[in-house]
Amino acid sequence: MHLSIVKALAMLTYLLIFTGPANAMTIQRAIDLSLNDELRISYAGSSEVYVLTSNLPQDVFVTSVQNSSGSGGYGGLIYVKLIKAVQGSYDYVIAFYSINSYVVNISLIKGGSYLSESLNCPANITLQLIFKLLSNSSIQEPQPIFREVPAYITPTIWSLVIMATFTSLFMVTAFLDVRDYSRIKRDRWSIQESIALTARYLLYGSLISFIASSITSLAITAYSNMVYGSHSFNPSSVVIPLTLLIASAIAYGICKWKGWYDVIDEE
Repeated sequence: MHLSIVKALAMLTYLLIFTGPANAMTIQRAIDLSLNDELRISYAGSSEVYVLTSNLPQDVFVTSVQNSSGSGGYGGLIYVKLIKAVQGSYDYVIAFYSINSYVVNISLIKGGSYLSESLNCPANITLQLIFKLLSNSSIQEPQPIFREVPAYITPTIWSLVIMATFTSLFMVTAFLDVRDYSRIKRDRWSIQESIALTARYLLYGSLISFIASSITSLAITAYSNMVYGSHSFNPSSVVIPLTLLIASAIAYGICKWKGWYDVIDEE
């Protein structure tokens, strides 16, 4: 970095000697840069504008110098961008010279803000811009935009709790009814009727579990959206009860098709 400054100063010295010490203007600016901030210096004049720049570390900054001409005008753009999170200061020197007047615009794009400054330079004046680029950027872990949703209000967990609760209740009821029916209809009761009655109660329990899980999942998702800013929805909280409901309906349909409910439903 120091060699580049010496090189730039040597070239500036040549310009100062060539144009005369009285025809020189020096402007210094200290600029605080954060990661991905941009410094843009554009220039334009009716005659060619000569530009000399010092160098910056390529692993820390992206720099470019572009010249353009056309329609009787000359101009260009000097671009500097901080691409690495570091801490330190860097000197960046730019010199301009033209035989006619020219304009230099200095723009700083910092986050969502845009700051600019314009300099009107007379003819045969060497403008020397000395920027002290101050970087206080540090590498930080990205912070989550939203708060993490606690595990105890996850829809899938509550869906499993609801399924286990209602299924257990209806299975207990099925067990008691099978015991009672087997005593009342002892001569005509068999294992098929026990399976059919269990399948019916399982269908009832899975249907209520599916409805309760769907309502609970929607309520928890809405609550997480309002309180924690989470827009995610876990389909498993509904898919698991739905799968149990479909399996129970198939089992019930098979039992119904085989006529296993004739003894159960008779008066």
